[in-house]
Amino acid sequence: MAITGTDEISLKILNTLKSGTKVKDIPTMFPVSLDNAKRLSRYSRILEKAEENLHLQIFEKVRLLGLKVLHLAPLFKQEDWEGLTEILSTITEKTKREELPLLITALKEKRERIGEFQKDVNSKREYLQKREK
Repeated sequence: MAITGTDEISLKILNTLKSGTKVKDIPTMFPVSLDNAKRLSRYSRILEKAEENLHLQIFEKVRLLGLKVLHLAPLFKQEDWEGLTEILSTITEKTKREELPLLITALKEKRERIGEFQKDVNSKREYLQKREK
């Protein structure tokens, strides 16, 4: 049985972690490897941060993705809630994990384009202000 973060065993493990059980003890309590327990622990921390900082609908998308959301971990680490909201609002449960890093790249490219456009607008504005004086 695959550990997805949304399956029954994963949910039980997440509850156990939430109650204070150490990650190293999880493999003795459930039929999972230590690596899977570590992944679930990371996912649990992401869920906590998401619940605190994202709107309910977006938080539900994090839960819907399960362990796939670990591919968005850099955005959680940077606390880029705006970027996460933008990415998570466009995904579905059918979104593949390989697509998530591509969405991060697309977000960065979009921000770069906006930054360039903003620089252009600012320079034109400055030019017009100087011309007006």
